[in-house]
Amino acid sequence: MTGPGWLKSEKFDVVATCPPETSSDTIRRMSQGFLGERFALTVHREDKNISAYALIAAKRGPKLRASNVVDPSFTFGDGRIAARGLSMAAFADRLSGPVFKLERPVIDMTGLKGIYDFELEWSSGSANDNARPSLFTALQEQAGLRMEVRPTTVSVLVVDC
Repeated sequence: MTGPGWLKSEKFDVVATCPPETSSDTIRRMSQGFLGERFALTVHREDKNISAYALIAAKRGPKLRASNVVDPSFTFGDGRIAARGLSMAAFADRLSGPVFKLERPVIDMTGLKGIYDFELEWSSGSANDNARPSLFTALQEQAGLRMEVRPTTVSVLVVDC
């Protein structure tokens, strides 16, 4: 993140709620409006060339169960994921979050259009799970997916100061 010095020292708590089915795009648009209204910030979008993880099917194909779940769920913690009724785009979005500490975004390039149920277990680095594989190995062995670094263009939100 780049910007004025106060970005590193000033902190704000923003508390907001929305229905669980709200899409990421809708949340982003609502956040932009909120920033403008509450903090008098103006924003714009720019395309930026970055290095991202492409989530793709492994050579032997995905090992995912098609789902008929009405209410999707995604739980994680201590090197475990349990997903029910999750699209690959939603999974890539969650892997991009700060919890997984991947240092680059994950973009769904699987071509899979359905929703799926799956579980993963990997080593989170704690003393209790040293026998488990890395997240990258678990994705390939347990879900038939893999991540590879690829250049891509993403739309980023720029706050005008």
